[in-house]
Amino acid sequence: MAQPDRGALYRIDSTGAVPFEMQTIRALPHGFRIVFTRPVDRTAAAPTAYKIEHFRYEHSGAYGSPELDRTRVAIEKVAVAADGLSADVRTSALVKDRVYMIQAAGVRSARGEPLVQPAGAYTLNEIPAQR
Repeated sequence: MAQPDRGALYRIDSTGAVPFEMQTIRALPHGFRIVFTRPVDRTAAAPTAYKIEHFRYEHSGAYGSPELDRTRVAIEKVAVAADGLSADVRTSALVKDRVYMIQAAGVRSARGEPLVQPAGAYTLNEIPAQR
């Protein structure tokens, strides 16, 4: 857990156990596929378990930029895979050249565990073509 008043260098010792986490986020033509490290509870993986927003940065010669045009993204549907290890989150139309912040605070594992880190970011440079 980050402690902003104590610096930025920490030692992390592995216990060997894999925590319940979002392992990967992939863009789909109409949303995102989130792959988890353990099967999810199908009931807890409902659309209300997620919150997605997108924003952009202004590219300039200066260093850094504030977040611009922060917008909430509507979640239309969530489809959990048969093995429970992934969920396809269907959203309103995606916008390229945006950073998508995906919060999954309501998702629980099949064992009832919350995600250790319930937030992930995805920079969408191109919207994938429909297959």
